[in-house]
Amino acid sequence: MPERIKTKKSPRYVTVFFILALILFFPVVLLVALMFLIPWLNVRFIQRHHLLRGVRSEWLPQNRFILFVYSDKQLWKEYAEKNIIPKIESRAAILNWSQRREWIDSDSLEVRLFKNFQWGREWIWAKNIRMGGQEYNHIAIVFKPWNKPKTINFWKAFKDYEFGKKEGLETAKNELLSYL
Repeated sequence: MPERIKTKKSPRYVTVFFILALILFFPVVLLVALMFLIPWLNVRFIQRHHLLRGVRSEWLPQNRFILFVYSDKQLWKEYAEKNIIPKIESRAAILNWSQRREWIDSDSLEVRLFKNFQWGREWIWAKNIRMGGQEYNHIAIVFKPWNKPKTINFWKAFKDYEFGKKEGLETAKNELLSYL
């Protein structure tokens, strides 16, 4: 029968020290987590409520209820300016993503709405604007008085349109125009 190998147990003070370290550092870890969580909650939920109230008080009385963001990419711009923007411009706030350096620091309602509804994908480092992913552009956000805002994403539809597939773009366009 083989002889058992005896292992040394750690001294009791090491175990007590480890438990005390956990007890002391847990609040620090919790505070650090809250430092990141509270701003996210503020932007995501508290500010969104105020922004939607701003839409109801500023835009809806003027019969404006669409935020449309597009870019200057040649094929996309031509289609948007010919087929979408003329039909929605009286009821929409329109932002050109290619001119974002002019409006990204603005405190206007439309810019704040765009930033809020794209939370989690937006990072701005000293005017070097980056977006995670690309599905923010072309986008339409439709606001109705008491309903949850509807986001209509044109990015995939425009990518398909570049390769001759028009169905997705027509579907997205018709969905947006159905709100008029």
